[in-house]
Amino acid sequence: FYIPDWEDYKQKPGVYFDVRKAPFMTAADQVGLEALIEGLTPEKTAENCAAIREYFGYYETGRAADAVCDYIIERLGSRDKMPD
Repeated sequence: FYIPDWEDYKQKPGVYFDVRKAPFMTAADQVGLEALIEGLTPEKTAENCAAIREYFGYYETGRAADAVCDYIIERLGSRDKMPD
């Protein structure tokens, strides 16, 4: 994240968490941003992605549409009661 205005931004309502405490790569100025980009490697990127998944959790199952359908059916009742 390029966040040169973080100190001002975090004072506003609606900020849920401090992005600097999460494992995101951040830069507060142009020099830092350029250094961050120049230092990227596939390995570093993969490590960062893994750290983000670990920090926030990773719940992808590949069955999101099925889960939504199951929820709707559960709320409406059996499939026999569903409208045509």
